[in-house]
Amino acid sequence: MKLAGRYIFLITSAVLIVLNLSVWIQDNHAFSVKKVLISGISLLDARNVIEAADIDTDSHILEADVRSVKNKLEVLPQVKKVRVSRVFPSSIRIQIEERKPVALIIDNGIWGIDEEGVLLPRFRSKHGLDYPVIVSEKLSHHNPG
Repeated sequence: MKLAGRYIFLITSAVLIVLNLSVWIQDNHAFSVKKVLISGISLLDARNVIEAADIDTDSHILEADVRSVKNKLEVLPQVKKVRVSRVFPSSIRIQIEERKPVALIIDNGIWGIDEEGVLLPRFRSKHGLDYPVIVSEKLSHHNPG
């Protein structure tokens, strides 16, 4: 009988501790999103990634919808793969594998094309781009991606 009473006391205490801890975490501002950590980008601009991710930096880290962020970034034509995760207490990590151009297409600008044939957005300049060149006169009606 005494053993059963102790067991009930321990379980009740553990449940109360967990409940109090969860309330404390939800109300603690140390767990609100303060940083977005981005890795794996060389062609993309970090500001564009953050804008496309549309992360609410006022939200609690447990409420951050990492699946939604992933879906928003996967539609960018430069993104081949993306992984989004929470880093406690207050960061979101975005790991991107970019599509890398294997050739350039010259048609009313400079466009990249990757190994899967995906058309990349127009480059602003050809500085630093050392790839085979394809010349086209009919590309301008296509959209990247």
